Amino acid sequence: MNVIMRIFHFLSFFFFYIKEVILSNIAISIYILTPGFKMNPAVVEVPLKARKEIEVIFLANLISMTPGSLTLDYNPVKGSLKVHVMNYSDPVDLQRLMDKMQDKIIKIFE
Repeated sequence: MNVIMRIFHFLSFFFFYIKEVILSNIAISIYILTPGFKMNPAVVEVPLKARKEIEVIFLANLISMTPGSLTLDYNPVKGSLKVHVMNYSDPVDLQRLMDKMQDKIIKIFE
């Protein structure tokens, strides 16, 4: 892949990730400031599309840097990450976000 495309994919991911971090911070602020709000924490297994070690490391670290989530474990046999999320409400939405993040990471490291 040429350098221009790699830079484009990196910048695309960068702005996507910054947007997600900002939205996570807003959501956590709302949770904290809302009296009586009941969080729904959960540990979920996220199947991986990413196969290269650098892609998995990149994804795991970015998940942990996102407010309200933490990567707990990597299972290379299953090809999955265990992730703790602060408010687990929609499994389809979470999987969609993880797939989108992985797709963008894979494009960076092609």
